[in-house]
Amino acid sequence: MSLILLASYPKSGNTWMRVLLSNYLADDEPVSINALVGVALQSRHEFDERLGLSSWALTPDEVLLHRPRFHELQAADLDPPSFAKVHEYYLRLPDGAPLFPRAAFASVVCIVRNPLDIAVSYAHHMQTSIDRTIEFMAERRAMLSPPRFDGGTQLPIPISDWSGNVSSWLNQDELPMKLVRYEHLHADPEAVFSGVVSFAGLPMDRERLVKAVENSRFQRLREQEKRVGFKGRQPTAPNFFRKGQIGDWRNVLSRKQVQCLVERHGPVMAELGYLEEAERFLVKG
Repeated sequence: MSLILLASYPKSGNTWMRVLLSNYLADDEPVSINALVGVALQSRHEFDERLGLSSWALTPDEVLLHRPRFHELQAADLDPPSFAKVHEYYLRLPDGAPLFPRAAFASVVCIVRNPLDIAVSYAHHMQTSIDRTIEFMAERRAMLSPPRFDGGTQLPIPISDWSGNVSSWLNQDELPMKLVRYEHLHADPEAVFSGVVSFAGLPMDRERLVKAVENSRFQRLREQEKRVGFKGRQPTAPNFFRKGQIGDWRNVLSRKQVQCLVERHGPVMAELGYLEEAERFLVKG
């Protein structure tokens, strides 16, 4: 087992974590945002090549059944520590096997963010309405990269609803886990990222860590995206790196929208410390 998962619901800070790790490992000038660390766990081409199958001849459920073996083959060729970004939730397959087997994965860094801020950021990312985004965040069978007749480079990515996605990682006990709150990373990136470096088993170098954080400042990422573009940006979106702020939801969401998110995700929001602020907002009206 050589892979460390970077797991999160979309727009929770996963890309920023990959930028930090890439800059720390490079220990040089700011890395290209289009050349970040991370093994592609959802590549159709690699899946087909490694398993000798045609993913297009399989249903999404059949693809999932083959993915644990696919990941084991990937991990066997890698030197630790290697990283992989995932938005999938931690699910078990019909045969009882986990999608992310212990034979392939050493541990997981789980990155969480206030769903109120996610709703704003995700709506911008997908260039859709906030109401539609809130509905999507509540869909238990939500999937990214669904099968398409016109092709597609990624396998289907089941992400569940926000609560289900986050809870699945918090409640699994097979992979050692490091929980990172986006808000804490934003408030004190050096302290929080140093914990990730230690958890990943990377050698601790204070000077390198400070440089990595500086090279990963949001303004730098925005400037680089403006110069060279970013392959993670949706074609219809003006940019990927938007604001990176905490609490922007207060300026954007209506009371009804906040209430809807609280009704659907309140228990998990409470567990992570996000509910109290939302309830104060609702009381003040």
